[in-house]
Amino acid sequence: MKRIICFLLLLLSYNLFAQEGENTFKRHRLTLMMANSHVSKVINEQSSFFIIPTWGFDYDYFLTKRFALGMKNDIKLSEFEIEPESDEIIQRTYPVCTSVMATGKVWKELSVFGGPGYEFSHKSKSFFQLIVGAEYGFELKEDLELSLNFSYENKLNYYSAWMFGFGMSKYLGIKQ
Repeated sequence: MKRIICFLLLLLSYNLFAQEGENTFKRHRLTLMMANSHVSKVINEQSSFFIIPTWGFDYDYFLTKRFALGMKNDIKLSEFEIEPESDEIIQRTYPVCTSVMATGKVWKELSVFGGPGYEFSHKSKSFFQLIVGAEYGFELKEDLELSLNFSYENKLNYYSAWMFGFGMSKYLGIKQ
């Protein structure tokens, strides 16, 4: 995990603050995401992975044209039980994840992101999590973007999940 984080930080540092030909851009981005989460360590399932429909809502504030800080929020639309290494069974009921993210564009419209957060579930434990991922955006209009998202969520010592989805982003604000 440490190697992945070091690699992502190296990618972010490469060309992150390079000057662009156009210095004006919209600083706010809202994203609605529809995804599938592939969760490991789920019990009472026939396969080793449990696929859960997931909805997400993200906000990013761009400090430069290539670097943003923001919030990533999602809800997994299912109830499931996990059995971590400690042999206790933990019920997850429509868990909601919220995280603070740093995002950097590393090549054309390819961005990498990562950050810490928490997963909350009704009547159950809350888990600290680390998320790393990548997204590629396709510009539809000047301020509208369709993106492919791929991320890895690690709920330390409990379970992990891979998430793949599509997002629709809207850039807001006055060009600055």
